[in-house]
Amino acid sequence: MVNDSSFDINDGTILENDTLFSYGSIIGMENRRYALADIAEIKYMNNDYKNGSVLFKNNEQLRGQDIITDHDSIYFTTVKTLNTRNIIIPIDKVKTVSYKNRWLRMPLGLLAGTPLGLLSGIVLGHAFHTTDDKGNPDVLNITLAMTCVGALTGIIVSYIIGYDSIYLFYP
Repeated sequence: MVNDSSFDINDGTILENDTLFSYGSIIGMENRRYALADIAEIKYMNNDYKNGSVLFKNNEQLRGQDIITDHDSIYFTTVKTLNTRNIIIPIDKVKTVSYKNRWLRMPLGLLAGTPLGLLSGIVLGHAFHTTDDKGNPDVLNITLAMTCVGALTGIIVSYIIGYDSIYLFYP
């Protein structure tokens, strides 16, 4: 921010009308009891018969957990997910916004790791004097293995490093 403080938001932000917003979700749970005569259908998820969707005769539908039916009643915990929108700060107080994309740099890691693995495979093959079954010099197997290891290492390291996108704002 302009006053050199900073904060992290992992769920994402959106810029709208000169204000920075964040979105999140809140899960609300409430124990409920209804008469079985009001229920049109229960659609269970999987085969556990504990979680499912309860459809009422008035076409209202609730998601439920721990569903228990009695001779004339049904008991379950309703689960509702509410999306929240929080005002973070006006945009004139923001200096920079940075975003790390871990997938964008992976091809570069592959392109850097493969030749390094190939080179290290050739060096290791000659350093250890590897031979095949007949005693002939065999550098190919260790070179191929090290090429694969180098490519995989390059991808992993580039995923960890990521690629930063930095957006500058001038108040």
